[in-house]
Amino acid sequence: MKALVRFSVLFMLVSVLAFTGCFLTDDDDDDYVAPTGEIELSADINIAGTGITPAIRAAIAEDLRAAPSSKFKALIKLAGRKLVDSPLEVKSATELTMDKTTVTVATGKQQVTIEVVPVEDETKPVLKTVVVAEVVSGTPVEKKDTAVNTTTTAQAVAYEAWVEKDATKTIEDFVATVDSAKITALETQIKTTLSSGGDLTATAITSEAKEVAAATPVPTEPTPVPLTTEETVKAAYNLWLRALASATQRLTPDAAAAAKIDDMLDADFIWEGFNKTTWADKMKRPPADFFDSRINSFSGDSTLTKVDESTYVVRFNGTISGLDKAGTSYSTAIDGTKNAFALTGAANQTAFSITGTVNHAWAAVIVKKGTDGTWRINGNRVKASPYLELVIAQKWLGASGHPGINVNLWKGSQSIVSAIVSGGILNATGTVNLSENPNNSDEWGWAAGANYSWIPAPSGTSIAAGQVYVITATFADGSQTYNYTVPALPTSYAAPTVTLTSPAAGQLSATWTAEPSTSFSEYWVGINYVDGPGGNMGDEVYSASILNASQNQLQRTGLTEGRWVRVEVNVKTKTGFCYRTNSELQIAASTRFSGNYRVFELNASTQNRWVGMSEVTVSGNQLSATVKLDPDSTEINKTNSATFTESNGAIAFSGSTTNRGAISPSGNIGLYHDYKAGDPVVGLFVKRPTSASVATLNGTYRFYEFQDSVNSSYVPTGTSLMLVSEITFNGSGNFSNFHTIYKDGNWTPTATGNYSVSADGQVSIGDGSNQFVQVSADGNVIVFVQYLANDICAFAVAIKQDPSLTTADMNGNWLYACVSAGPGTPYSFTDGQLVTFNNGSSSWTGGVSDVSSEIPADRTQTVALGANGLLDIDSNTYGALAGNKELLATVSKDGTMRYLSLIVKK
Repeated sequence: MKALVRFSVLFMLVSVLAFTGCFLTDDDDDDYVAPTGEIELSADINIAGTGITPAIRAAIAEDLRAAPSSKFKALIKLAGRKLVDSPLEVKSATELTMDKTTVTVATGKQQVTIEVVPVEDETKPVLKTVVVAEVVSGTPVEKKDTAVNTTTTAQAVAYEAWVEKDATKTIEDFVATVDSAKITALETQIKTTLSSGGDLTATAITSEAKEVAAATPVPTEPTPVPLTTEETVKAAYNLWLRALASATQRLTPDAAAAAKIDDMLDADFIWEGFNKTTWADKMKRPPADFFDSRINSFSGDSTLTKVDESTYVVRFNGTISGLDKAGTSYSTAIDGTKNAFALTGAANQTAFSITGTVNHAWAAVIVKKGTDGTWRINGNRVKASPYLELVIAQKWLGASGHPGINVNLWKGSQSIVSAIVSGGILNATGTVNLSENPNNSDEWGWAAGANYSWIPAPSGTSIAAGQVYVITATFADGSQTYNYTVPALPTSYAAPTVTLTSPAAGQLSATWTAEPSTSFSEYWVGINYVDGPGGNMGDEVYSASILNASQNQLQRTGLTEGRWVRVEVNVKTKTGFCYRTNSELQIAASTRFSGNYRVFELNASTQNRWVGMSEVTVSGNQLSATVKLDPDSTEINKTNSATFTESNGAIAFSGSTTNRGAISPSGNIGLYHDYKAGDPVVGLFVKRPTSASVATLNGTYRFYEFQDSVNSSYVPTGTSLMLVSEITFNGSGNFSNFHTIYKDGNWTPTATGNYSVSADGQVSIGDGSNQFVQVSADGNVIVFVQYLANDICAFAVAIKQDPSLTTADMNGNWLYACVSAGPGTPYSFTDGQLVTFNNGSSSWTGGVSDVSSEIPADRTQTVALGANGLLDIDSNTYGALAGNKELLATVSKDGTMRYLSLIVKK
């Protein structure tokens, strides 16, 4: 469920809090960190009268226009600090231009300086101007074709000396006050200095600039009227909003601003479980996941309720606008009297109530006056952060699901001793105890496991208006209750219809029903990998709150090809009702079947038995195979080719209607089954490593072997045999403890010995002839084939034992092929099916066989893994799952029948 992954406390409480700009009615003096915006600058630079020549980088062109200057460039500065430099173009012998250059600065009124400097020395400016801009977030401010000349330079250098008298004054204030005749005189000095090869740092210029500054008075401001108590309280609240906004934009304050954060919070501050120390730290060092959306602007006001002479409850009432995580613009109305817990202003408040479940906790806080006369934020007195979601309707993988509630309680600075939820649909069954999430000690929910925090409505019950849900949290110093009253249910909402497609490899496109905007709050979309259709949920791919009702689609790229994903789309109303749909899709894959392989084949013909190995190259949709091992010596080095198609791991070879295959998600293991009547073959592909060594074989392996005694023509001379043996490789060239687990014959292996491994995975072990042993690149799989006329024909697969594997690791879609042999007619045959595993249950469909009477029927079966990845089916079946989770191999018996089964994940 999304409650597992959707919210941190900060997501839940601050996702609509990225306030920017000038807040409510207070002055900007309280702004200590600011959101950012952009200024788009371009400039026309006139160098007439300066003696400067605009050198160009190449030979002088016939047309100087747009020729790049090799001598000068522009610097853009903020408060003396370089933001960016920009090349200049030569327009004429006396003109240069600077094309559009964008700088990012804090919002509000800002001044940036454009300086023309030599390319080789940025500290020697020759011309400059100061640009004033009112910067807002989200919309770049254009300052096009700004003039830079000797007049703007005189104004700029004199202003830089003058502003030292009062840092709050702008160049506009200076130009409106300065004696223009003095600027003209300074301009003349600048031309003289530049014409003689000097720059603006020359003493003649700086001295005269200081004289101009000294002679220019600073305009006086009217004496401010003292703020009323209410205005002072609002100013404190607005500072709180700006601090939260800056943190949600992950702006790190400087030392002075950090001190303001500390002073902004009351010593007894408690807000959504956080004390002053913890919350101030988050404000000063915002974590990377601090917010799910940002707010660029707002309009509205705050309302004040006086509790006593030193205490007010302040609530926001207005509209906020910005960008959500998906990058979509939105606008949301927030009413702190409805969208936050009701606060009494008492420090020991223990009962908190709200109608609906949408709690924007920042929108209602207590402001208290300290003994020093300063008003500070006291928080909301809530010791933990509760979350309740009312799911009115949902669809689960195409079927209707139960309504219910999601309940979470998030720990802040104070430990939770116990917690319960009661009321509403729970009146029929009683109180439900909440417990700590075993994977996240900060979260308390209903129960551990896949359904963490989800409580389905008991049969015969439903969520209805007027119900009251109560979350009770007990702490070391007492309890608090959080009461949610269900408002009237909307009539225009339903579980959304979700359409998923994978338009290209690794891509996902999701669209869903657009909902009415009148009472819409958000779409919440979560994407997780799952272990096949309906399987366990794995890693989160993406999650986001989308706050624009018209933004009913989402695209993601870079997903794991061939993996299944579950997409949960939640539609939430302003009063907290939720309508949910879960859908699944397999992500499209590019060609997995590619590169160099060895394929090991086992024939199940009734006339003879043979095994072989071919080296295979796959490119595009073409396969080329060269026979390297075959009982018929005339076949050696013969080359065959085939064309195939591939779709999400399924392989079909052209030219035959009796074949199907699979390639694993990694592309390292493949299976094909040709169920041609009279000459069926099963083949196992192993991608050839490029840097294998003895270290690749390291661990304990079990061999699952299918064997026949054959005559000189490789016709079986008796009942087929199966062998299960175990061997340990030490990764250094030695093996030990080679012994049998089960054997039909009298074979006893040599317990110890040596082995070697070539770079392409060929294993040399023992002195057998007409055999080939191959290890996979990851060391999880070994394949062995051997034939000896008048002796044996053997095919074996070894699986490395892996104690980390669980039954859920089999989840997904697989291709199964089996060779069956025994007495009677036919002596042997193959069959195959499509298999889906899901947490121990499995379904087997699409049966095929080279013998029509042996086509397997659809069925279900319980299949589980025991220790070390070994299959736990029955006493007659031996097998294991490979550590790459892409191959299952088994041998089994039923009376005198023997079976070798290979199953490869698609």
